[in-house]
Amino acid sequence: INIICDQALLTGFVKEKRHVDEKIVAECAGELKIDPGKSIEESDATPEARTEEKADEPQPKPPLVAWPPNLQLKTPLGVALVVVLIIWIGLVVTFIFNRQSLDATNNTMSKSSDTTNNTMSKRSVEETTQAVTAAPESSGNAQERQPGEKGTLDGAKQRPAANEETAPGVTDDQLSAAPVVSPVANEPAGGQGVTDETQALETKASTDQAAAEDRISLDFIRKTYGRYPEVFFELNSSNLEGAAYDTLGVISRFCLQNPEAIVILRGYTDKSGLRAYNLKLSEFRADMVKTYLVGKGVNAESITTMAIGPDAEGPAGTTVPYDGARRKVLIEIISPSS
Repeated sequence: INIICDQALLTGFVKEKRHVDEKIVAECAGELKIDPGKSIEESDATPEARTEEKADEPQPKPPLVAWPPNLQLKTPLGVALVVVLIIWIGLVVTFIFNRQSLDATNNTMSKSSDTTNNTMSKRSVEETTQAVTAAPESSGNAQERQPGEKGTLDGAKQRPAANEETAPGVTDDQLSAAPVVSPVANEPAGGQGVTDETQALETKASTDQAAAEDRISLDFIRKTYGRYPEVFFELNSSNLEGAAYDTLGVISRFCLQNPEAIVILRGYTDKSGLRAYNLKLSEFRADMVKTYLVGKGVNAESITTMAIGPDAEGPAGTTVPYDGARRKVLIEIISPSS
């Protein structure tokens, strides 16, 4: 009786009951293995209740898993722990299986790539060998002596080809003494070729003209993206998406063409949530934009980041309104040449 009462009082205290009813008493009796249909000598309530062990009664086998005495699988906590353990084991097995599948796929792709490269290399070697083998044959046929010719030319002096005309009466000795002039590639019909120096000047002029046409001005950026270009982000995100890459690509090209330019990045958030969290998030957003520009080749020392968060402070004494999208980075470009 004392044991049941003690357990019932404790159960009522845990359940915040002001009255211990018969349901609590019956529940405690069940947990204590006290069957109201058995005498105290046959009950397992206390060690003193058993006068002697029954020889014919089989002893229960110990469980495979030694659960703590206060943790019963019949309680919701025990069931929840078992479910969590099963889910965790399933996730570990799934991860190991996916890792093995990924490694097998990578090995297969690597072997396929190596096989392709080896095949291409062998084919290239075979083509080069065939070209080298065919070259002496064609050269020998082209320079084969005709009957009645006198002497041979040196290695640096070439014999006129079969389709080239020679002046009548010119001997091989006179031809060998004459300076050899290599024909200019793509010589026009008039006979006046374009020299290498002229080609270099024309190439440089065309390159300078293309660079001038491709040059980006600060006025173009302001007309296209506004006086202060903006890069927008999703809720609680610091990842670049969508049109941000186009905007930052143009700005990075301008900075590379104008190394003296200074870029100020201001990160913003909305007013919801904690101020400390919003300031940190705005700092992450500004750093993400800076990382992208530096990856494009912009000097990191010319970029300054500022975490504004939920405040309204803007560039040049302006304020950023709370209407519209506030999850953004506002870009201020200062160029002495503009």
